[in-house]
This record gives sequence, structure tokens and C-alpha cells, in this order.
Amino acid sequence: MARTFDGSTEYITHVRPGNLTSGQSATMAAWFKHPNTSNAHIIMGVRNGDSGDGNWTSLRFGDDAGEIEWIHDFFGPGTKISSGQQDDDDAWRHACGTYNGTDMKLYINGVLKTTSSSFTNGTLATTNTWKIGRRSDFDAEYFNGEIAEVSWWNNVALDASQILALYNRFSPLFFPNGLDLYFPLIGRSSPEIELMQSLNGTLTGTGNFDHPPIIYPSQSRIIIPPSAISTSVRDLLGSGIIPFAR
Repeated sequence: MARTFDGSTEYITHVRPGNLTSGQSATMAAWFKHPNTSNAHIIMGVRNGDSGDGNWTSLRFGDDAGEIEWIHDFFGPGTKISSGQQDDDDAWRHACGTYNGTDMKLYINGVLKTTSSSFTNGTLATTNTWKIGRRSDFDAEYFNGEIAEVSWWNNVALDASQILALYNRFSPLFFPNGLDLYFPLIGRSSPEIELMQSLNGTLTGTGNFDHPPIIYPSQSRIIIPPSAISTSVRDLLGSGIIPFAR
């Protein structure tokens, strides 16, 4: 399943306590489906202190040309890199941005599109408000389309083989090291489950939408807080996500 967003009022809010230190390394990933190029549209993002022009990071569509952008803006000019291709033809795509301590990289459908070594280090605030489907700091850049499998790895940059596996529909739970936030977006009523911190997301609108099946670990391989297992795993497996064991 996935969530569908109307481009004007619908989004998901997730409040996560604790620092997100993106000056070291990080990975942000999601599946998306977007039908047009008008204006900027946030897939997912978080901003320091939930307001202003301070530290923030996000995956979004740019203002024109239908390109995906991977944005880091920490204590200074930050960096914005783009996919260099039109990504808004209403087909499912996988976007993944990484920072490994030196280079920012943006992958679309498992393929490296852009690399940049220009980056300003910093740390996000103690309490961060993530938004899926709009900007986290104010009422703007609403996403029009569908989003699924939202994930963030703190202080870990996934490598090319791992990112290719995500594109080949393996769940982020196959790569638990540093996995700090994971919304499978399975289409349940509010709240939507978040598997890593057990801090669920509050829905403002959004409906359910079909997404290609995801390969999910067997329960013995799932590394999530015990308090989340019974409800979360039952919901996931009940929604048609494919268990996988090796």
C-alpha cells in the first residue's frame, strides 16, 4: 500500500526527539508517483526547530523541469543536487539521497544520477518534526501524487548495492544498521505506524493507494522495538507485503 496526497491540504506529521547529525553521513529514501511539474513538491523532509531558514534536509520535486532534488542545508549555504531528468510522468520511481562524510549522491531507480562534494556540516534540533507530503516549517510545497516506503538512516550512507536492492523492492528493514525512521505507509487509519522509534505519524487527510509489493524480511530478521512488533508486523503482513527469508 501507499498514501495518496492531493497537492493542497494532505500530509503526515512525525515528531522525533533526539539529534539527527547529518554532518557525518545520512541516507533518505522513498518511492513516489507524481503526475505533473507545477511548483515544488516535498516528498519528505525535516527542518531544524520546525521553522525558519536554518538546517533542513529533504527529497523534493524542483520548481520546474520535473527533477527530483536532494537538499541539505546545514549552518550555511548547504547543497542541492538534482536528478537531471524528468521524474514526474506518473510512474512509480524510487529516490535515494546519501551523504558519506564527503560526497552527496542522488540515485533514481537504483542508478546514480548526481554527485557533489560541496556540503556544510551541522546538526538538526533536539526535537524534529518530519513532514511527508509538504514542507515541515510552513504551509507550502504540498505533494501531488503517491508516496510509499519512507525511510531515513542516521549516520549511515547506504552503498550502491544496497540502494539497488531498495529499488528491487527489498524493504529498508534488510539494512537495519542506522535505520532511524521507517514508514511503510501501509494505509491504516491514523496514526500510520513508524517501525523504528514506535513514534507513529499523524494523518492530515491522505487516502490509500496500491503500490507494487515489497519484499519483507521474515519475522526472525526484523529488528524493531519489541513494543511495535505485534501490531506492526501483523498490519504489514496483512497488507500484502511479501515475507522473505534466507
